[in-house]
Amino acid sequence: MELAKSGVQIFTATHSLFLLRELDILHKNEKYQDVNARFFALHPGDDGVSIQSGKVLDDLDPIVSLDEELSQSDRYMEVL
Repeated sequence: MELAKSGVQIFTATHSLFLLRELDILHKNEKYQDVNARFFALHPGDDGVSIQSGKVLDDLDPIVSLDEELSQSDRYMEVL
């Protein structure tokens, strides 16, 4: 966020819900309100890939990363 605040354009691709949430939390901090951030989600479909975008993480629905993380947690609990 410090780099973005200083004017550096940054692209980050991740499947990590932790990282997505951390970036969203930082962006909501008053210190970074002037950072122009966008979140994108790619979804496969019958006609190709569709793209969603939003200024905050909550603008993306559904968040596939969350579904996958919850699914992994369920599988993990089954093997314990």
